[in-house]
Order: sequence, then C-alpha cells, then structure tokens
Amino acid sequence: MRVIELDKGQVALVGDAEFEELNRYKWKATQGRFHDFYVASREAVVDGETKTIYMNCQVCSMDYYRSSIIRSGNDVDYSDYEGSRNEY
Repeated sequence: MRVIELDKGQVALVGDAEFEELNRYKWKATQGRFHDFYVASREAVVDGETKTIYMNCQVCSMDYYRSSIIRSGNDVDYSDYEGSRNEY
C-alpha cells in the first residue's frame, strides 16, 4: 500500500502495482456525491474537451467520466466507506 497526497490535506491509498502510474498525475480531493468522504480526481483533455477522471475508475481501467454507468465488471471496494482506498 502506498500513499498519494491530494489537496485539502487528504491522501489516497493505492496498491503498489498502481502507484507509479497514478503518481504521474496531480490529483485533487473531490467531495463524493452521495457520501461524506472525498474521492481523488484529476482533469484531463480528451478529444479537445476537459474531462474529470476519478482515480478509482483509472485503477479499474474504466472510461467513466462523470457518469453513473459502470462499463466494466470491475469495481472499487468502498464497502468500508473509505473513499481514499483505491484498490480492488
């Protein structure tokens, strides 16, 4: 388990295998839509448009930009309601 620092004094916990890839980007803490926890997100330009990319979706290799539709059988385990954990 490794730590990636976010803004707002928050951190994201990621697996050792994902750390190098995820640590290449500047991530920020974003308030979760339906919970009182933060999720890690970053902005990226995709096909000329600025998109929000969530760390949990990148970990699962999902192309999930501000959508509630999960397009993969993979999902991040938030059963403990710990939004900083980005592992599956």
